[in-house]
Amino acid sequence: MQGNGHNLADCLIRHAQARPDAIALQLPRAALSYRALDALVWRAATRLQRSGVARGDVLALSFEREAALLVALFALARLGASVLSLPVHYPAQLRADMVRQAGARMLVSDSVDGGDLGLPRVCLVLATLFEAGTPIDPGVRDADPRAPWLINIGSGSTGRSKLLPVCHGPALQRAPRVCPATPEDRVLSLVSLDFSSTKMATLATLMAGGTVVLGDRRMADPVETCRAALPTVLRCSVFHLEAMLRGMAARAQGEPGQAVLLPSLRMLRVGGSILTESLRRRVMRLLTPNLFVAYGTNEVGIVSVADPEQIRSTPGTVGRLLPGVELEIVDAQGAPVPPGEVGHVRLRTAGQIAGYHGDQEATRRAFIDGGWFVPGDLGRLTPDGQLVHCGRADDLIIMNGINIHPAEIEHAMAAHPAVRDVVVLAATSRIRQQVPVCAVALHENASVTQAQLQEHARERLGPRAPYAVFVMDRIPRNELGKPVRDALRRELEPRLQARRQPAGDAADGQPAADRS
Repeated sequence: MQGNGHNLADCLIRHAQARPDAIALQLPRAALSYRALDALVWRAATRLQRSGVARGDVLALSFEREAALLVALFALARLGASVLSLPVHYPAQLRADMVRQAGARMLVSDSVDGGDLGLPRVCLVLATLFEAGTPIDPGVRDADPRAPWLINIGSGSTGRSKLLPVCHGPALQRAPRVCPATPEDRVLSLVSLDFSSTKMATLATLMAGGTVVLGDRRMADPVETCRAALPTVLRCSVFHLEAMLRGMAARAQGEPGQAVLLPSLRMLRVGGSILTESLRRRVMRLLTPNLFVAYGTNEVGIVSVADPEQIRSTPGTVGRLLPGVELEIVDAQGAPVPPGEVGHVRLRTAGQIAGYHGDQEATRRAFIDGGWFVPGDLGRLTPDGQLVHCGRADDLIIMNGINIHPAEIEHAMAAHPAVRDVVVLAATSRIRQQVPVCAVALHENASVTQAQLQEHARERLGPRAPYAVFVMDRIPRNELGKPVRDALRRELEPRLQARRQPAGDAADGQPAADRS
C-alpha cells in the first residue's frame, strides 16, 4: 500500500512503513503505534466504503470518543469523502440545520443513538476494528481526492451560516502553521477535535511523525489533564487558560520566583481570541514562560505567531508573519497605511480556501481582486514588522462622530492590575448614537474603587473612555475563548437600564463604575 502524498491520510502510510513502532496516538490508558493507527484507518475506511460511502460524499460525524473521531477523520480522507463535524452537545435543531446546509447524506457515530437527523447511520466503534479478520481493502484509497476533506461552518453577518470547504492540498499547506510539531513532540489540544484548528493540529503532528495525545476528558481540572499527559506542545484557548489559573489558585501563590506549573512544555500555543496583557503575564509567570500567541482565520489558517520575547516587549502583539503569508494594512479605500496606523487587515496565503460554498455574495465581499482575503479585522504593524490586532471592523463604535475601537478600551482596562478579563460592547444612545460599555472581571481578592476605575479609563482614553464599567464575577466565553456577546448583553441589560436617566444618557458623559 503506497501513498503519493496527494491524499493527506498518506502521512500515516509513510510513517507506518518508515517508523512502524513510533507512537502515533497516546490515550489515557493505551498507546497506538503508527502501524496500528494506519491499520485502524484502513479497516475503518473499508467498513465505511462497504456501508455505501463513496468519494465526494459528505458525512456528518458525531462522536463521544475522540480516538474514534480521529480514526473516522482519516478514514474518510482516505476514501476521498468530506467531513462535517456535529458536536454531540449541540442542540438538535442546530445539528439538523448544519446537516441540511452541508448536504450530508450519512451519519457516522460511535453511539447507537445518533439523534433524529433523518440520515442513514454507520456505527464506528474502535473495539470492533481491532477484531481479528476485520477486512482491509487497499482499493478504497482515493489517490487524487478532489472533494474537500473538511466542510467547516462559520457564522455569517447576514444571519446565514457560511460553508468553508478545505481540500487536501490546502490542508497539507496550512497544517504545519497551526502546529509546528517535530517527531519528538507530544501534542495535546484542550480544544475539542470537533473544531477545525484541532483537526489541523492533529494532521500537522501526524505529518511530522509526532505523537497526538488525547487527554482524559473526564478530568475536570485541565491542569491535571496536562500533568497526566506530559505534553511538549499544548494547544488551548483563553477559556482553558482561565480554568487552569483558577484551578491552581489554591496551589500557587504567584510569587515571581515560583516554579512554573507545566515544566514539560516547550510551547503553549493559544489562539482564537484576544489575550489581555494581564493574562499573558500570568500565564508566563505561573504556567510556562513558553507562551506563543497565534492569529489566523478559518479561511486562511494561522498567519502569524508571537513568541515569548515579542510578547514581553510588544503589548498586544500577535507576532510576525509566517513564511508564505502576505499581509497588508489598508484604509477604507484599499490604500496601504503607514506602519503604526490602524487599518483593515487583508491576507493572502497558500492554503486559503477559494470561497464560501454556495454563497457567491459572501465570497465576493471577502475574497477580493488579487487573491486577497478580507477577514474584517483591524490591525497595525509595528516598525519591526509585528502585527498588533486591534479588534473587528464591524465592532467599531461611533460615538458623537468619534470612531472607537473596542480593542483600544480592552487593552487600556486590561492594564489595570485588578482586572483579570475585559470585554467592550456597544450600547445604543439617543444622544450619542452609540456608547462603549465595558464589562470586567477582577482578580480574586482584588480591591478597586469606583474613582480608581474612572481615573484609569479617563487618563488613558479621554473622550473614548467607556460610558459604564460593570464588574462581573466572570465574562461568559465559549470553548474557543471567544466572548459570548449575546449572553453578556442579556446580563448587562438590566444594569444598563438602571443606569439610564430620563434623557437617555449619563449626566456628564464621563465613565462610571458599577458594582451592582
